[in-house]
Amino acid sequence: MAITVQSTTIYPCKGLQGIPRNSIMINPSYGIIGDRTFAFAKPVNKTDEKVYSAGWQRKGAFFVAMNTPEMAAIQIPQIPDGEEITEELLWRLVTNLDLPIGTKLLDYRDAAFNLTDTDPAETPTVSLLNAASLRSLGGQMGTSVDFRRFRMNIVVDGLAAWQELDWAQEFDARNPMGTQNAEISIGEVRFKVFDACERCKAIEANPETGERDGSLLSHLSVRSGHAGYESPQRNRGDVMGVLLKPLNSGRIYVGDKLVICQ
Repeated sequence: MAITVQSTTIYPCKGLQGIPRNSIMINPSYGIIGDRTFAFAKPVNKTDEKVYSAGWQRKGAFFVAMNTPEMAAIQIPQIPDGEEITEELLWRLVTNLDLPIGTKLLDYRDAAFNLTDTDPAETPTVSLLNAASLRSLGGQMGTSVDFRRFRMNIVVDGLAAWQELDWAQEFDARNPMGTQNAEISIGEVRFKVFDACERCKAIEANPETGERDGSLLSHLSVRSGHAGYESPQRNRGDVMGVLLKPLNSGRIYVGDKLVICQ
């Protein structure tokens, strides 16, 4: 069975819902063009302002679904390729969140990096979700699991459940690009698998209601038959999906084939 791309999604603003696309543009020094280029930064004191002016920060520095679950239900209107999302629109979308005085909307559209959870200055990444793994998790829980909870850029089908985690098991944090991690190609873009994708409380924010529900994190940690599949960087078991380091530029389309390189 062929492994094919089922969906591609960009997340223009960190924490808010993504925008489905028919294709996404990959840049090896940036990641996905248009992905996580905005973020609502928490208020900081004067001595901390230089931290934000320096650029990339971990997600705890921002209002995101992990700490503000209501954001998971806020949908950015579908905007055609080539048109820009405005700061005015984003502020209007979060009006009801009652964000504190001092919150800043950071705009990195012209920067050399985006605001993904992995520092793109070190390793630009693209996230990939295996639809079979999601179905396996749902079967364990006795319910279907909405793929939007995981906020991944690419969803593929045709793999065995959890097969993608095999690709990331040889990671060496001291020399990440010198390991035997798998390489894959999707359409015209080749990737090296960087790591399994650790999950946080953001996945327990319902994308329909913006409320926390369920116990996805605990189910990921104890899923039957896969106790050895962990994030090699930090030995975490609550993982879903993988992070990919792009090796060349190119566009990925819905329907493209994924090939495991030898």
